[in-house]
Amino acid sequence: MTTKNEATNLLETEKTLLVVVEEHTLGFILPGRFNVCILHTSVLKGSYFNAFSSHIDYRYYTVRLATEQDFEEYRCVFNGYKNDDQYEYNKSDQPIYINIYNSKN
Repeated sequence: MTTKNEATNLLETEKTLLVVVEEHTLGFILPGRFNVCILHTSVLKGSYFNAFSSHIDYRYYTVRLATEQDFEEYRCVFNGYKNDDQYEYNKSDQPIYINIYNSKN
């Protein structure tokens, strides 16, 4: 489980965070911002957002770091994001939650 300090450290990074919102929306968080820019949504997974919902305030939703597998599931190409200097994403098989107040245990 992600601790409060770990989540705070992730949000204070200078990297763009690649994230999954509520297990139905793939997006990213720019450094210093409180919103998720949407890359792709899945109505089959329960998303009520769409590509025209330009951003979501992540503080009200369960948000975790995305994995390469998430990009495959949402049918987005990951190659451009595989840059550890610019992007932060989950390289492990354990979920890493960004918003610990709404995270599912």
